[in-house]
Amino acid sequence: GTDGGGSIRIPAACCGLVGIKPGTGTVPIVEGRDWYGLLVNGPLTTTVSDAALALSVMAGRPSYAVPSAVDRPLRIAVSYATQLPTKLDARYRDACGAIADVLSDAGHDVRAADPPYGKDATMAMIARSMAGIAIDADGLSLRDLERRSRPNVLIGRTVERTRLYGSRASTRYRQAIDAFFGQFDLLLTPT
Repeated sequence: GTDGGGSIRIPAACCGLVGIKPGTGTVPIVEGRDWYGLLVNGPLTTTVSDAALALSVMAGRPSYAVPSAVDRPLRIAVSYATQLPTKLDARYRDACGAIADVLSDAGHDVRAADPPYGKDATMAMIARSMAGIAIDADGLSLRDLERRSRPNVLIGRTVERTRLYGSRASTRYRQAIDAFFGQFDLLLTPT
């Protein structure tokens, strides 16, 4: 699958699958089709071992398929925050909490910490996704697109033309998220 805003993680959570959104650059993606760094390729599978195997093939890293001991405790952030106004089902919250407890009992440093969601994150995501839609529609006539897709392509073309995808909000968000992941190895969320 390809994930920019949840297109691997959300179907995995809703369908009982294992989905991995790897870090940028882990799995190759067609140059120019990554929605300005928003999209990455990753596996959707029925088991953790299949996800590891698929990721190892996709990334060209055979070692990803081989279980190995972690040489140090991982720094794990647990967050129940969302960028969207959605309500978190208690069952998902409880399942996430149970996994956090297992990881903590295994010796990892598990702490509550929310990624730096906010206006900059939302603006960066919208700008890059709209520009990405325009890239995907490149060479197509608006008449050939579904009616509901046309406004998104028009907005995306404006974002591309004005280079809003590289705005100060995007730069600020990238700096904030880089700082966040400078403190943590993994982000655990309910979906």
